[in-house]
Amino acid sequence: MNLLASIFGNQVGPAKPGTSALRTDLRKIVWEGALANIFVVLTSGAFVTGMALTLGANDFEIGLLVALPFLAQAAQPLSSLLPGVNERRKRITLLGVTLARQTWLLAVPLLFVKGEWALPLFLLVVTLSSVANMLVAPVWLGWISDIVPRDIRGRFFGSRSAGVAVTTLMFSILGSLVLDWCKARNQAPGGFTIILAVAVLAGAVASLVLSRVSDRPAPPRAVSVAARGDWLRPVRDPEFRRILRLFFTWNFAIGISAPFFVPHMLVNLKMSFFMIGLYSAGQSVIAVISNRPWGVLIDRFGSRSVLIFCATGIGLIPLFWLPLRADYLWLLVVEMVFSSFLWAGFNLAAFTLPIDTSPRDDRTYYLAWFATITGLAFFAASVLGGLLAESWSSFSWPVGKQNFLNYHIIFVISAGLRMASAGLLYVLTQPSDRKIPMMVQLMGYAVLKHLSLGRQIMPFAVEGTDNQTNDERGKAPGPGSPGSAR
Repeated sequence: MNLLASIFGNQVGPAKPGTSALRTDLRKIVWEGALANIFVVLTSGAFVTGMALTLGANDFEIGLLVALPFLAQAAQPLSSLLPGVNERRKRITLLGVTLARQTWLLAVPLLFVKGEWALPLFLLVVTLSSVANMLVAPVWLGWISDIVPRDIRGRFFGSRSAGVAVTTLMFSILGSLVLDWCKARNQAPGGFTIILAVAVLAGAVASLVLSRVSDRPAPPRAVSVAARGDWLRPVRDPEFRRILRLFFTWNFAIGISAPFFVPHMLVNLKMSFFMIGLYSAGQSVIAVISNRPWGVLIDRFGSRSVLIFCATGIGLIPLFWLPLRADYLWLLVVEMVFSSFLWAGFNLAAFTLPIDTSPRDDRTYYLAWFATITGLAFFAASVLGGLLAESWSSFSWPVGKQNFLNYHIIFVISAGLRMASAGLLYVLTQPSDRKIPMMVQLMGYAVLKHLSLGRQIMPFAVEGTDNQTNDERGKAPGPGSPGSAR
């Protein structure tokens, strides 16, 4: 616990009344995020896809499986209608997340029955859990954002993401080992049962930890957006509408291919659950390393700069999957490092941006609209991707040792849409942002700083450089400048 607590121990500034209580709440929020993520890891990704494939899901149904939680985000605006939502944010959040997590127990008997009705019921369980979770998501976010000081928000959620990454690392591997062990003994349903039992238990403990966080009623206000009946106010807000439009486009570009990476690993690349677990674990390690630096960059340069930088690189990710074969997987390591680093920064910036651009008085409702619009985009894209993948299921184009399949077409389409969406991000304006080149320069000097350790190890390799002029070296920035390597 000391390790996680030390991540943000000095982030709340000098000692003052309430600082100790604030630090305690921040620690609990980090621990709750790590525990809740165990539930998320074991009920998503390769695990939930494996359950669906066990129940006989086709490409369209896989796309629908991934899309349903995003369709459930349409329930978020209804959170403003929950009785006493402003005065009882903690109680409502606890009720919603507990219901969402315990609902997965209903999926256990479906794994042991035969029949075409098992898969539809499984999809219904996923939907019910997602709706319960999404209904209270804006309430949770409004509550927590009022606890975390704005000036450390980027660093704090970076630290929380690091804690989340630790549990992703551990349980991606542990869960995959359990499934491969059970699958080798023709006991796959038993393996999934163990997975779900651990997920539900971790979710229950996470709810318990969250119940110890201080309650924080919403700030008093005259009349809420929902109470005024002004349901469309967020989409009439020019700045917020611009953000909605950009993230709608981005989520559509991501959603059209997102459901098919795991099936491609399992079916076409012949990867075991353990290999996929190692892949996820590697992603978590990169996230642990990069989340806090990304948080610092967001606090220093703003969300827009980080979003543009990361989105540009993320557009290339689907292209990494084109040359991959069952006997040619080494490129997956490069893709893992590249994608994990960029997604860590993008997710953190995308998380903080709608918070910073929504009015505090109606933040819960604004964030609900944000989740709804972006969720519908992902849902529509995933369903479309599923329809395309199913209709192209017989496609096969041998080129040398590689055989291009329906998933490869989807990956190329997604790459094109991602690059187009990344270009749209350049129109996003945020007054507090500094220039992107300054951020890139700082990142470059940080890398060079670490590489310069070689001078201490092998000083003979740079002999004579002390006589070089600044012009010969390239003038380094002075002490205290943003690009300083000192």
